[in-house]
Amino acid sequence: MRTYKRVWNMDNVIQDAGFLTQTFVPSLIACARYCTEEGSCSSFFFSDGQGQSLCQLHATNVSALDSHASSNTVYYVMNQPVPEVTFECPTNNGGWAKAGLADGTRSMFKLFASTDVTQAHAAANCNSMGAHLLKIVTVEKLDFVRNYLTQCADVKGHDYWVDGSNVGASDYSASDAYKTADGEVVPLIQNAFWYQGSPSNPSLENCIQVSQTNSYYLDDCQCVQPGIKHICEKSAA
Repeated sequence: MRTYKRVWNMDNVIQDAGFLTQTFVPSLIACARYCTEEGSCSSFFFSDGQGQSLCQLHATNVSALDSHASSNTVYYVMNQPVPEVTFECPTNNGGWAKAGLADGTRSMFKLFASTDVTQAHAAANCNSMGAHLLKIVTVEKLDFVRNYLTQCADVKGHDYWVDGSNVGASDYSASDAYKTADGEVVPLIQNAFWYQGSPSNPSLENCIQVSQTNSYYLDDCQCVQPGIKHICEKSAA
């Protein structure tokens, strides 16, 4: 497959015209493969929507001046190094499983079987190992969690705590209302990054989970909600 590089100043925009073709795909990597198979494609937009992720191919590189706003969208150009997703499946209470994401980051994940933990207790467990709770703050990470990690045998079918909450926020609707433990902003993009209609009760449900019921998009929940497992994460670099 050809290699691609993300154009960071083109986040959250897309074009209405001038593209080769566009179609719905299951993942970011599937969009890259589609561009590779289309001989005249040199760049593409990937817009992650719930069950309907749009892949838009272009014969030339485009600029932000030609584009309009589109939530949860990234843009890649051809012939720059970006790796394919590679990963090992974590197992219940097993060792660290390595993964390489589409944005070039390398991480390790450890899965815990217990559901009898609050978000705070889960985070403390991860911190004790020099790690943190599963963090989702980029399109590539959301794509990895939904289409790879949660398809693993021991992971699939359960709900998981996600690093982040709106505790301390003065405006629950602000774009930076949800932050991870180390202060990164969790994108507040409804019907794209978050499950449809979520966060639905941010004044009472201050923490974040991903669940099979909600197709592993972000969802707000109470910080002491029972029945949620956790995955710890740390850099593999």
